[in-house]
Order: sequence, then structure tokens, then C-alpha cells
Amino acid sequence: MNRLINFGCSFRYVFVAIAIICWWFFNSSYAQAASPSNSGLTGLWEYPTAEILGDGIGWFGYNETYPYNQVYITLGYLPNLEINLRATNFLNSPLISPGFGHNKDKGFDVKYRIKEQEGIYPSIAVGIQDISGTELLRAYFIVGTYRFDNIAMSLGWGSDRLGGVYAGIEWQLYDWLTLKAERSSMDYTYDYAGHPDYEKIEKDEDYNFGAIISTPWNLDFNVSYQRGEEVCIGVRYNFDLTKPIFDGHKDRLKGLPIHDLPSWDEIDAKSMATEIANKLATELPIKDIQVFVDERKLLITYENVGYSSEAEAMGRVLDLVSHIVPWDLESISLVPKVRGTAISRVNIPGEHCALLRLNELRKEYVADSQAYFLNPKEQSGISGDEKWAFSVTPTEDIKDESKFKVMPVYELRALRPRRLLHGSN
Repeated sequence: MNRLINFGCSFRYVFVAIAIICWWFFNSSYAQAASPSNSGLTGLWEYPTAEILGDGIGWFGYNETYPYNQVYITLGYLPNLEINLRATNFLNSPLISPGFGHNKDKGFDVKYRIKEQEGIYPSIAVGIQDISGTELLRAYFIVGTYRFDNIAMSLGWGSDRLGGVYAGIEWQLYDWLTLKAERSSMDYTYDYAGHPDYEKIEKDEDYNFGAIISTPWNLDFNVSYQRGEEVCIGVRYNFDLTKPIFDGHKDRLKGLPIHDLPSWDEIDAKSMATEIANKLATELPIKDIQVFVDERKLLITYENVGYSSEAEAMGRVLDLVSHIVPWDLESISLVPKVRGTAISRVNIPGEHCALLRLNELRKEYVADSQAYFLNPKEQSGISGDEKWAFSVTPTEDIKDESKFKVMPVYELRALRPRRLLHGSN
């Protein structure tokens, strides 16, 4: 074990100095980004904060924080839930065998944000660490976090090994550099690792601090000084399940700002429709695509083959198309199919595409749209008296590309028994 010289109470002054500087510069405008604690949950170093990863956003990583080596994967699920799976190697426990090494423990952590930050009131989250398994590291916590642009300050309480009240601050100084410091009340006497002969951990200081270095490739590194005696290191990879995991920060649906998009009179409608059909065919897991065009109106039919729900597929289609259509489009209709038969239709005002491009589309605007089920006899989704100027299908094939995807899917069916006729009871 590599231990450094104990610098005593001087680190308390360092912690206070960092806090004062953070307050001084809190009006600076930098990108906001949460970061994981030692165990993986969004937090400081040893403690969680009330910040939550977005839905489908996550990271996996590795930390060396003696007496632990931890591997974790964390995922934001739904708007306010965060889950974390981790494996902990207790380096202060006796060797089990040369091949197996020290005692190891699997853990499952959950954090739920019960209130988002609003006005002067902080966000508040509750959670449980080590919710199942051996429960060696079991603890409950509640924490509040208030963010001033690029600075987040947290105050919380934790049971058992978390040791009571804790506090900390996080400052994203630059896009590539984040500083974190905390006052720890951790009680390591709870960490027996199931063995009486473990090496007891004693703290020289109650303060932990360090830095996180971010790279353009979603790979981040951290180094910290914890308990007044340990230099700790770690690495993590950030991912977004709405994008290719190993594809950097590339946004494959990136489009033009609304003011740079042409009007309907400035485009060739057939070329635009062909571009839409080709992009849908090459960038989204849908098939049987047909784009109908009339004066400032579009209707798109397709069949979902890659998304777990029709709602998600429709959202992806609308997001892609909204970055291509002219700014003065009057309406767009989406018609999903199942086994070649149109099942429903959604009519959306064209201005909703502009709002979507500006990230200003709100759930309250759903009242402006129309959604209804279709008559199975109208397989195309177009009513008999409806006229369109022309339609196009994809002209490009996917070449030199193979995709493999596995996901659970389900399909609800309503079965109606046939009525027996001709005198049957």
C-alpha cells in the first residue's frame, strides 16, 4: 500500500479555499456535467449527490481507492431514477487464494430524485446502497444539491457506513476540467468484508478532493487525495443509449438551425421527399417507407422493425424529418404499419417541426395534433377521398454495412371469439 505523508489539518484550509473560489466564480458560464462517485452513482468522491443521469445516459468505469478496487456501470432510467451495478475487491482482507485474490462483493445501488431544483430550492434525492446480496456496504441516504451554473453544492445525510452528515462542492472549471471536494464522515468499521482479520482503515483527514479530466472521446480520468493519506485514480467511459456507444460525440441527426432552412417555394419537393425517404431507410431501423407529397403537406408511411415501441419509432422519424423539411411546412402525417397494414395515423402541425428543432416542443402542444386508429381495409393509411400530388420511395440501398441488434419486444393482441351462427347457443 502506497501511503503519502500526512499533511494534517492543512487540507481543511484547502477545502475552504476551493469553496470560496467556487462562490466567487459561480456566474461563469461553462457546460454542465455530473460525474460519478467512487462507487459509480452520480456524486462527489465517497458520497452521492442529488443529481441524476438523464434517461438512457450512463457510464462504466474502474476506480482504485484503497482499500477498494471497484468496477461499476451506472444508468439513468426514466426521468428521475439512477441504478448502479458494481463489483468491489476488498484489498484489506486476507487472500482467499492466489487465483481468486481478496474478498469480493457484488452490489446494487438505487437513487431516486424526489424533487428537481426550482428557484431557491435545491433538488433532493434519496437512495439505498448495496440493496441486495451480502449487503456488506448497505447504507441509506438523503441529499440535496443546488447548482449555480457550473458549480454544484451538496449537503446530505447517510446511515451506517456513510456516517451521518456530509457536504461537498463540484466546480466545472473548464469543459475538460472538473474539481470536486467533500467533507467525509465515513465510518470504515462497517467494512468488515466478512472476515475478522481484515486490515482496519483509519482516516487521517475527513476531507477528500481531486480533479476529473475529460477527453473528446467520452473517456474521462480522475485523480484524488482521500482520507489524508491515499492517492486514488480512476477511469470511466460515458455512453448514451440513444446514440452509437463507441462513436464519440457524433450526432448523426444533426441538422440546420431553423433560420437556415429554406421555404417551400425555394425547394424541389420531389428532391426533398427523396432525401427524407433515403435518410429514413439508411439511418433508422424501419422499412416499407413511402413519402406522399402535396402543397406544403407530407405523409410518411413506414413499418418499425428495430424499436421496442411504435411511440419511440414515431419520435425518431419525426426528429429526423424535422431537420429536413422547409420552415413553412403546414402539416406532416405519420402512419406506422404492422405486417404491411396501416394501424394508426397521427397528424401534426408543421410548426411542431420547427419547435422540435429549437428544442422547444412541449407536451402541452399535443392538443394541436390528431391521432386515431385506421380502418384495416385502408392498408395505405390514406382515405379514399384524400389526394396527393406524388409519392416516392427510397432510392438508396444500405451497402457495406451490417447491423446486429438484440432486444426484448412484445405485441398486444385482442382476441375476439367468433360467434356461432345458425341456431347455436
